[in-house]
Amino acid sequence: RENSENKLNLKIGLNTLRCIAEGGSHEPMMNLFVGQKNMSDEGRTCRGPGRDSQCVQFEVNVGTESSKESLSCVAKMPDVDLDDGKKDSGKQEKEKLVLNGKQVTIDINLGYPPQLVDPEDERDNTTVTICDTRLCEGEDYEMVVQFESNPEPSAAEWSIRNNDRRGKTTVREGNRRRTYDAEYIENIKGSWNHDRYEARMKFENIQKEDMSRNTEHLLEVTND
Repeated sequence: RENSENKLNLKIGLNTLRCIAEGGSHEPMMNLFVGQKNMSDEGRTCRGPGRDSQCVQFEVNVGTESSKESLSCVAKMPDVDLDDGKKDSGKQEKEKLVLNGKQVTIDINLGYPPQLVDPEDERDNTTVTICDTRLCEGEDYEMVVQFESNPEPSAAEWSIRNNDRRGKTTVREGNRRRTYDAEYIENIKGSWNHDRYEARMKFENIQKEDMSRNTEHLLEVTND
């Protein structure tokens, strides 16, 4: 069944999806594609809304990389669609997965709060540890943090030395306070991920307290 807005709202994690076909002189084969990935092996039969309905339910684990991808439910007639695509060009084959049957393709829309990208531990999206053995007190230093967000971030604020009540300094993006300069958030989207952003904090004449292993710097991002 088609979504009138041609867009499906999903959450990150496990999602339950149903492909339903109605009618047909033979029982169709139901396939599900997320982007170019065939998820058909994950399906199981479910009860449809009508006597002539064919329903297959899929449990799909969706990650941030699925944002902006398409999702296709395909109903194929057995022994009819096996040669589909051989007469089409490569471009047509990607856009249309079945000739004698029905295909519904909609865009995936993921909405989720900002989450850090930790190259060392993909399971942790709340903290990131920076260890630079070449850093020395009194030097200028730029701290770069990557995160993902959908929708795009609307505001960002740094709390330098967040766990130091007396030494804490708050700096909003695009502003400078003392020796701390917070740049505007930058979208660094690529073909692999459209929701990737980067935040940069510049330390001028960095102090020992700024770089202590016990010091915590907090970045708060909202995307309301």
